[in-house]
Amino acid sequence: MALTIARLTHPTPCAHRNALRDLVERRHRSAADARARVAALGLPAEHARFVAVLADLPSGQDSGAAEARLSEELTGTGVRALLGLLSPARLGVLLALRPSRPWREAVERVGRCALDAVPGATVSVGAPAGELTDVARSFGEAARVAEATEPGRALPSGRSYHERSDIGLRRLLYALRDDLRVQDYAERRLGPLLDHDARHGTDLVATLRGYLDAAGNKTVAARSAGLSRETVHQRLRTIERLLGRDLESGEQRTELHGALHAVDALRARPTARPGGGPMSSSPAPGRSGGDRPDTER
Repeated sequence: MALTIARLTHPTPCAHRNALRDLVERRHRSAADARARVAALGLPAEHARFVAVLADLPSGQDSGAAEARLSEELTGTGVRALLGLLSPARLGVLLALRPSRPWREAVERVGRCALDAVPGATVSVGAPAGELTDVARSFGEAARVAEATEPGRALPSGRSYHERSDIGLRRLLYALRDDLRVQDYAERRLGPLLDHDARHGTDLVATLRGYLDAAGNKTVAARSAGLSRETVHQRLRTIERLLGRDLESGEQRTELHGALHAVDALRARPTARPGGGPMSSSPAPGRSGGDRPDTER
């Protein structure tokens, strides 16, 4: 009883951290144990909707100071939440909301607080959970959103956080950039073209990108690149020959567009994984074989 009173009166950062980590990693002995522990920290454990929010800190940020600043910001808003470091570079926030309260409004407030407390933080959110025992799922979803969000990515209009619906092909490939299958795919699809540009100082990859971004419209691609339509046409023929692809095929254009996004992900600047050491982005696809006797531009 004394411990419970002390926690309610002066909850410590360590108590919040440990409670959050146990919920995320499903280390509670039972649902009743999880509810009792959360309630002891002053958070409604029943008849509530729970939302997980992650704030990934910029490289070099003092995580302890960031935790204290965000705790201060949240206290000033009256938001009921558990807050704690889940790893050296990641803060976790568990919101407990009335079921009738719009959860996005509360998350927006938390996101603004996080950005005010730690400029440059990346804020991600998981889907609401109806039970405390489902909180790990919400945190897991928020973590997947964070993995698909490179540092410095612009926020969606009118929002202070990223969510699952924001993840398109580019961000999916960014999340999978360390997967050797993605690297191999980019190499098989674009290796010869990348080699050609590197050896001859051409910019055929840029021409291909402009053409695909224009949905196969050569006139639009030529105008965007400041080239004549005939020049673009000639370059596209060279690209087809180098890659052995048919650029009139919608399916093959889609494959190449996906490969270009994969190359962009592989060339992303080094980042730091939350909770881990420095991570260098995978090397961009390079040579896939010996010299190719081609000098066309």
